[in-house]
Amino acid sequence: MCYVGFLEPQCHGPDKTLVLWWLTSETFTDKAYFGHQPLPALPATFAGLQHTEHFSFRLGTNFRKMVNLLAVRNLLQCQSKRTLWGWLNTVTNKVDESRIKDVGPDRAAAEWLLRCGAGVRWKDKESILTDYNSLPPGGYRNLFIEEIDATGSCIMSVGFPHLKGLKYLKKLTLHKCNYLDNEALPMLAAVKDSLVELQLSSCGDISNSGIKSLSHLSNLRHLLLYDLPEVTNKEGCIEFLHSALPKCDIEFPYASVSEIKSEKE
Repeated sequence: MCYVGFLEPQCHGPDKTLVLWWLTSETFTDKAYFGHQPLPALPATFAGLQHTEHFSFRLGTNFRKMVNLLAVRNLLQCQSKRTLWGWLNTVTNKVDESRIKDVGPDRAAAEWLLRCGAGVRWKDKESILTDYNSLPPGGYRNLFIEEIDATGSCIMSVGFPHLKGLKYLKKLTLHKCNYLDNEALPMLAAVKDSLVELQLSSCGDISNSGIKSLSHLSNLRHLLLYDLPEVTNKEGCIEFLHSALPKCDIEFPYASVSEIKSEKE
């Protein structure tokens, strides 16, 4: 069961609309938690649902009734799921400059990442933090992000400006990020002075140009790439990156699963 503050279905003529208000409750998953943003990790919550008819929402004090998630399914009959989730994810990823100014770049980036279902590891800490509600209540400017694990998260290019000011980020994992595209990768230049290890895998919208844009990561020492089906010239990308990053160990075993099958045959 997932409890949400305010979720109001409305109808305007033939159009069906979901009006999402201030959400503050914890999700039923262990990957993403609702925070203090107007539209926090709702997309990450929905992303893994296979049988949506089994879930429902409880509305807040202004709407004391249960609304079955079938209402959401009815809405989805009118438009693409990916379009709806993409719109919600865009709101979730939006950069709040005032928040960055108030708490500093590392804390603001951590809030963004955890809202989207990713995890962070602070400098000099061993474990990765994935629970939004476990973010420290204070000492914002004394904590620095050293590692990001965005596996299965809903991070998007619109959120990547959050990386500006992260001076200690050494390791970044971008695995199964379904909303990641080529536009995001050039923005990794914001952490090129500190980033030494990058994994980019199982991201279906990354193509040749996105891979080649990694050439600006001058301090990178280990790059792991695989399962990137839109990459059509794997050998050319590897050659380009080897030339641009001579000190980097580059692994790119396969771009698509079909390559593995052909090798076995």
